[in-house]
Amino acid sequence: MQNHWRQLINDNEWKEYIAFFSDPDPETYLTELEETMTDVNEIYPSKGNALKASDLNGKTHEVVIDGHEVVNFENGRKIVLRFLNREKTLVCNKTNAMIVSSAYGKNPDNWIGKKIEIYPDKTTFQGGLVDCIRVRIPTPKAEAFEDDIPFN
Repeated sequence: MQNHWRQLINDNEWKEYIAFFSDPDPETYLTELEETMTDVNEIYPSKGNALKASDLNGKTHEVVIDGHEVVNFENGRKIVLRFLNREKTLVCNKTNAMIVSSAYGKNPDNWIGKKIEIYPDKTTFQGGLVDCIRVRIPTPKAEAFEDDIPFN
């Protein structure tokens, strides 16, 4: 958010606008504004148990699927996954459901007890770039080799 405000202050129009309506020093005004700004997620917290991208705090999380249900939404039926020792659920879009099914089978009952990674990403929606949650199958840890691997 700070970078956004810093970009605005580089625009002379904004400097004039801020100077007109506030402190004569627009840099001071923007610094004070940044210090008092609240995170938008504090104003609009997640409703219900559905995860949203900001809940992941920019990090990948490995989770174990603990259950699922099929829920009818306005835009169609979707699989909702529950995770072991987690409160929030993941409403799977088709892409995420297909990724999980490619590794663990088409029947979501077979997904229970399986690990997935969930991570924040971006996607296009209605012509804009928006936050989203993606899934992937964890990569098995590589074993240490005593010999050099020949790449010939």
